[in-house]
Amino acid sequence: MMNIDAKIYDDPNILIGGIQFCKNQKYINAKSNMISFFDLMPSFCGNNHSEALKILKQWVKTGDFERWHDCFQFFNKLRIKDFLWLISKFPEIFLESVPVLSDGSRYQLFRNLKELYTAKSQWLSFNHDPSLGDIYQRLEHPRYQLYLPYADKSEARQILCRKIMLHPLGDIYKKTFTNAYALWFMCEVAECREIINSHGLSTPIPSAEIVGKRQIEKESQEWMRYLSDSATQEITLKISYGIRNFIENLHKTIELDAREIGNQDTDFQDGVLEPYISICRTADRKISRSKEYQSQFLCSSEQGTYLVTTSKNKKLKRIL
Repeated sequence: MMNIDAKIYDDPNILIGGIQFCKNQKYINAKSNMISFFDLMPSFCGNNHSEALKILKQWVKTGDFERWHDCFQFFNKLRIKDFLWLISKFPEIFLESVPVLSDGSRYQLFRNLKELYTAKSQWLSFNHDPSLGDIYQRLEHPRYQLYLPYADKSEARQILCRKIMLHPLGDIYKKTFTNAYALWFMCEVAECREIINSHGLSTPIPSAEIVGKRQIEKESQEWMRYLSDSATQEITLKISYGIRNFIENLHKTIELDAREIGNQDTDFQDGVLEPYISICRTADRKISRSKEYQSQFLCSSEQGTYLVTTSKNKKLKRIL
């Protein structure tokens, strides 16, 4: 029997490089005493791209997770096309400063992650509207083909969010999100922020925390087995309540709740959760076993910062 130690830490700055999530059941109760998020913002002008980008940047900049509800209220009004455009602006939205060419290793890591999200946004846009011929011409390029597995996982998560929102046991999300696209987008936000931190783009990490892409795939497959089979898996939880933990780990929390629903509803397990797990497993396998992908980390030492590529015999500059 395999044990997956999935811990939740009260300190949001602690990163353990493994599976980290929050199972928050009472976060809704925290909404009543919140100051309006828009107190921080210029006058509200409407649901356009620039306003959405401005609000998201301001929310991240303040780091005030107690004001998340009003921010979500705004995003609940956006369309899927707005969310896809915002994803194309990852990861710079979540960085205190955007690296420039003179930043060396930090710029290289940023550039690779930026390329990933740009391509993923293009794939998702095309899947949403195949009539976008100009996008299709770009996607035909081999470089864009490399990022299709990431888009596949993202689209599968979008479907999972929609199915959970439709299920009677998904009430906790329906109280916060008026549509599945907003829930899915905030999962994408949480995942991107985790990647930024765990790969050292926000703050360089010690080299001891580096793991190779094979180990990343192993941990991912173990996590998928846990989601798929409640009878043969155990999990150790350190419960920590709070809005910050819930938001920062939403991409994992949604999977945990899908597992909980699947344990009570075999139709959901067979028709929703298992197809989701299958797509994620296939995508992770493609990413791990292709030499076109690498795992890169920005590390620190007494001599300064440096970029580590874990597959030394594979020199292509792309981020896992």
